[in-house]
Amino acid sequence: MENINKDNASQKILVEPHRAKVWDSIEYILLAITLAIFSLSLSYILHHFVDVFSPNLIFGKENSIFDVYLSYISSDELLRIATASLIVSYPFFVLIFLNITKKNIQNPLLQDLLLRKIFLYGVLSVSFLGTIGYLIFTIYQTILGNFTNNLVLHTLVTLFIGGIIFSYYFLQTRREKHNYA
Repeated sequence: MENINKDNASQKILVEPHRAKVWDSIEYILLAITLAIFSLSLSYILHHFVDVFSPNLIFGKENSIFDVYLSYISSDELLRIATASLIVSYPFFVLIFLNITKKNIQNPLLQDLLLRKIFLYGVLSVSFLGTIGYLIFTIYQTILGNFTNNLVLHTLVTLFIGGIIFSYYFLQTRREKHNYA
């Protein structure tokens, strides 16, 4: 009789977390926000250093990818904002990421959380679209005759950041599908 109670207790432990608490969902929202802030800040900082160390000699500094859209704020001010955002968002991103990873290892049923799937496929879509969009921009600039070191370095920065994010979460979905197959 005790074995049945122990089996029921272990089943109860696995079943209850499947009905995720609100906090589990909020953690994925916070992870998405901190990932966005962290990746955009890191991206701007790296793109800024590309512009500093390899200026665009054809169109001039004011026509770099970020300065076209953000011309009302100085480049140095944007660098300060991006650095502050990186300093604040990175620790939160790491803590939330590690906490979610630990919970998913302890309870694999949390991987069925709807908000987790929305997060995974949303991150995959956004990182893929951002990378493809920048590749289209690169091809367009090349057709215009702007094939410079600056353009190549900007493209490599975007491919690096977008590729890492896409690869990690793509492998997450592959492992998930492999575990259920």
